[in-house]
Amino acid sequence: MPDQEPDLRHEFRWVELSQVGLEMVSPIVIGLVLDNWLGWAPWLTIVGALLGFGVGMVRLIGVLGKRGKRDGTGGGNQRDREAP
Repeated sequence: MPDQEPDLRHEFRWVELSQVGLEMVSPIVIGLVLDNWLGWAPWLTIVGALLGFGVGMVRLIGVLGKRGKRDGTGGGNQRDREAP
């Protein structure tokens, strides 16, 4: 079995996607903690959920757009992808 270098780009993609998940969940958890501490339930949890969803979607679109440009499957029209 030949020794091959691991493809770090593939593993970095999984790290990026897990980071998106954490960015979506952490505002909800912070909202829950603040709701319990301040007694404002469920308002800060709702704000955290909306904030986490918005930030997570923007980040996910950025990650997928960057991946499309790198792979040549997105990020521009057909003319931009043709070789000169």
